[in-house]
Amino acid sequence: MRLTFPSGDYEPISFDQGELLVGSDPACALSLKSPDIRAMHAVLSIDPRGMVLSVLAKEGAPTRVNGHLVAELAILRAGDRIEFGSIVVQLKSNDGQRDVPPARGESRLAVSGTYPRVILRGLSGDWTGRFARLKETLTFGSDPDCDVDLPSEKASALHAKLELDMEGIFLRAQSAGDGVEVNGHPFESVVLKPNDQVVIGGERFLVEAPGYRPVTVTPLPIANPSVTGVMRRIETEQPPPLNAQPALEPASISESSRVDFVTEMPDWLWFTLIIIIAIGSGLLVWYLRS
Repeated sequence: MRLTFPSGDYEPISFDQGELLVGSDPACALSLKSPDIRAMHAVLSIDPRGMVLSVLAKEGAPTRVNGHLVAELAILRAGDRIEFGSIVVQLKSNDGQRDVPPARGESRLAVSGTYPRVILRGLSGDWTGRFARLKETLTFGSDPDCDVDLPSEKASALHAKLELDMEGIFLRAQSAGDGVEVNGHPFESVVLKPNDQVVIGGERFLVEAPGYRPVTVTPLPIANPSVTGVMRRIETEQPPPLNAQPALEPASISESSRVDFVTEMPDWLWFTLIIIIAIGSGLLVWYLRS
């Protein structure tokens, strides 16, 4: 993770392990020059949960994450905007290189109705706590007809479009200059992954897609040059439908067969077995008494 400063007053800091003390004291790893920052204002740490912000100062400049006040503790992710009073820190992922979606108009693999759901959870602004479900496409902009309405002062009428198919989740800005951010990095178009944080027209969203596994397809060589079209081969398996049953192991199959045999036994066979068991029990009792 990298801590960057949009104002340019401080050099970026790489931070992926241990603790980083934030405050106005020159001995702090991140020493901020501001009168409303306490000597030991906060600490950033890495633990199994990820990056954690712990606020130490109970007075002085407020600490906010994505516009929300933090009194004691916050779990951070790439793309978050931290405010220590008037000083803004932008968290960015270490790798700003991402795949680019295929060109518009190219054939797409249709999404099955049982494909795991993809939703965008709002993290800031009017969309805080709200969800937008992505089925095939989702539009973002200030136009009332857009699926996700954005503030007009920060977004174009049709600012961006999100597409879902079996090869990926594609986010595209719709006009020149209408860029988006993913994990703190600017893009015009980008392939998204689960748990990405995106900023579109000033609004923040978290991509939630449990169980999502895009497939990879590559063109196959065409044996007959006169044949038009492109043959495609799936390189990685498609995710199973949500209602698919796991394959049974051989032991499970044999057990299932025994259960089916018992449940499908005819009534006359049941009566015969009961009579045989009763006669056998009577003979055993007579033998023991004699």
